[in-house]
Amino acid sequence: MKLYKYEPKMIKDLEGNDVECVFKGYVELQIPTYKERMTITKEIMVDGKSSEVEQGIKLIDLVEKHVKTVNLKCGELEIKTVDDLGYSKEGTELINNMSTIIIQGIPLGNG
Repeated sequence: MKLYKYEPKMIKDLEGNDVECVFKGYVELQIPTYKERMTITKEIMVDGKSSEVEQGIKLIDLVEKHVKTVNLKCGELEIKTVDDLGYSKEGTELINNMSTIIIQGIPLGNG
């Protein structure tokens, strides 16, 4: 696994649009190897019978497992855990973006 310091600037919102991230700071993610990511993808899909909610719960568990440090701010609000992010729409969008990075790997370039 590789440790990646993710400093979100632009993220995908829940509708799939690129939007500016309201959080400033960083999150340290442990990025699995390619083989581990394929195994994770297989486990999340579970032969196509999982509901979207079940897959969402698995993705949240995945993010919680692979996040090592949360050091984010939004105005006066300090965010130190994945749970703290989950209370807002913007935090949910950031969690979704982190799950994509964990499953697909580190984005090179502007990602």
